[in-house]
Amino acid sequence: MRVRGTSGQVVVDDGHPPFLFVTWFDAADEVIVDGYFEEYRRVVDETHARGGKLVLVSDGLDASPPGAVIRRRIMAKSDAMPAYLSTVQVANFVVLANPLLRGALTAMSWLSKGQWASVYVGTLTEAIERGRVALREAGVDTPDTAAQVYRRPSR
Repeated sequence: MRVRGTSGQVVVDDGHPPFLFVTWFDAADEVIVDGYFEEYRRVVDETHARGGKLVLVSDGLDASPPGAVIRRRIMAKSDAMPAYLSTVQVANFVVLANPLLRGALTAMSWLSKGQWASVYVGTLTEAIERGRVALREAGVDTPDTAAQVYRRPSR
């Protein structure tokens, strides 16, 4: 699913379970954040209903640092996620190269009241491999080919 905003977009790809891939492009706005959280919540709810687990991989390599209004919106939406998120989502990896963006997201995690346990990594491959480890530790059989099958979307 792709959500386009004024100057950015997000692509949510749930086609590689137990991985949920989210790719952010440029600047997020309210439309993008709301669309993302609607889709994220749907995936979390469906995974919970079937007793499954997931790993969230957020690709922020082409994202712009969020402004204050968007940071507050993301924190509010994160805080509103269901309590069972922590039983469904076994890991949350954020792929970032931009140190300003890493800093903004780290600050948001400190201020958020929600379930915020992001691990920042430098590549999608690292996120997938660490996700597979987290899934195995949670007792979930993981696909060996996830790194070869997933293709990062284009703008």
